[in-house]
Amino acid sequence: MDMNSKLAGNEVGLMVYFPFEGYYEDNLGVMHQNQTLRNFNADLNAKDAVICVGNAFTTDAPNMKDARPVQAIAYDYVASENAIIINPKAHLLPQLEKNSIEITVDGIEDKYGNRMASPATWTAYLSRNPVRWEDERRMFTKEVYQSLEFTATIKNTGGQQIGFSITNLPAWLTASPSSGVLNLESTREILFTVNPAINVGEYNHDIILRTENGFDERLPLALRVYKKPPDWKVNPSGAEASMNIVGCIMIEGILSTDVLDLVAAFKKGTDLIRGVNNVRYIPEFDSYLVFLNVFGNVVGEELEFMIWDASTGQITDDVSPDSIVFKPNAVLGTTLEPVVFKGNNLFRQYIPLAKGWNWVSFNKKASNQNNLNSFLGSLEPGEGDQIKSQINFNNFHNDYGWILGSIDSIDNRRMYQIKISNPDTIIYSGRYLYPEEEPIELATGWNHIGYLPDLSMDINDALRLYTAGNSEIIKSQFAFSMFDDRVGWIETLEMMQPGVGYMLKVNKEAVLDYPKSTVFKGANIPFYSSPVSYPLE
Repeated sequence: MDMNSKLAGNEVGLMVYFPFEGYYEDNLGVMHQNQTLRNFNADLNAKDAVICVGNAFTTDAPNMKDARPVQAIAYDYVASENAIIINPKAHLLPQLEKNSIEITVDGIEDKYGNRMASPATWTAYLSRNPVRWEDERRMFTKEVYQSLEFTATIKNTGGQQIGFSITNLPAWLTASPSSGVLNLESTREILFTVNPAINVGEYNHDIILRTENGFDERLPLALRVYKKPPDWKVNPSGAEASMNIVGCIMIEGILSTDVLDLVAAFKKGTDLIRGVNNVRYIPEFDSYLVFLNVFGNVVGEELEFMIWDASTGQITDDVSPDSIVFKPNAVLGTTLEPVVFKGNNLFRQYIPLAKGWNWVSFNKKASNQNNLNSFLGSLEPGEGDQIKSQINFNNFHNDYGWILGSIDSIDNRRMYQIKISNPDTIIYSGRYLYPEEEPIELATGWNHIGYLPDLSMDINDALRLYTAGNSEIIKSQFAFSMFDDRVGWIETLEMMQPGVGYMLKVNKEAVLDYPKSTVFKGANIPFYSSPVSYPLE
């Protein structure tokens, strides 16, 4: 039995041995074996077991698998001379495909009447389907919002035409052709297209090739969708001294085991980076730690930290400890008691702006969005640059900022059009919004609407809670879709995504509610065992 003791969030392996069996004793001539809670491992640090009073639960589990299920099947057989032919019932063949069959015969006599001394047993693997995938599995990685197409080939090794269909496709994947006829001894390529609305995460799915005779062939598909990490780079040669921190990352109360997660140190209140590194797996401790070099020239400089959560593609900038003082050659944390960098529910949002007009919206609740000059403080606008809502506007003045107008604060439910003199980026921090708590009232005609969910969605998925009428239109700055009650939203606007603003033309007064979940969300990015290095340059 393997038992782990946890120290400061790290697991230290300790092997113990509990047979729960003691010595034999003679009890009135009968030998009985005593029960014991003694640990038979000679390690002095390994303690004896104790009886737990009440209920106990642990997420630790032994590395064991359930026994393989066994089921009797119906069959026919024919015996002739020295051969036996055993055939499973024909209607069972699709269920038995790609399974092992254990066969046992007993009581067979030779021509002299002598019976077998013991039963004969052997195993057969059933593979009768002539149509199959040429690939055993397909694995892909793509950046979020980027397109992805791939092909997989099916092959007919039999001597007759067979009809096929591609089934069990997830909502984010289409196949062409999805059905057809495969000629004898021929192949055909199937084109698969991944919906660009698919979000950051890991997706594992089995695509099924089904033939007209009921056989299924499985093609495992693994897809990882990622978002590029922030461009955090450090120049060690520009610093006179350094200090070292041994830590770990905790996001939403869960210790990070993702080696793509990063923690970065900054001069407090600025974007001046002082150090950055990723989570590393330490096999000796079975722990995930961060070894952070922090560089600086000013003794006593206050530091703050940010976390890059790769599994969600988010930057958390509300991190505790919220302040550490730079001291040359100081060492904070150990492998047993690391500094815990805790990420809280405050996330940094980046909205890039092109020169000219931009349609934007804001799906994080910021503490300063009732002060336009503070909220747009990351921009370097020019004289006459403008921000406008559907009915109000503000112009930028070099001496006074965004004051020449009537927009006092940012409404997350609305779209804004921003005209900027040079390419720039809006940077702000805020907390998640709950779309179901932020209904958007719609007036007849055009409405400037924001996009509130934190995940991108296919247009039909994003608007599924809204009862649209024929010929109603939604458009972004670059594309549009029209509603048709026969097929839903059609045309060039395929998805809605955070940071983008939209215009919606409706035929009547209504309320728009965004869903809080989507079929385009996968599991977390997988945990990798090898570290990723980020150069300090």
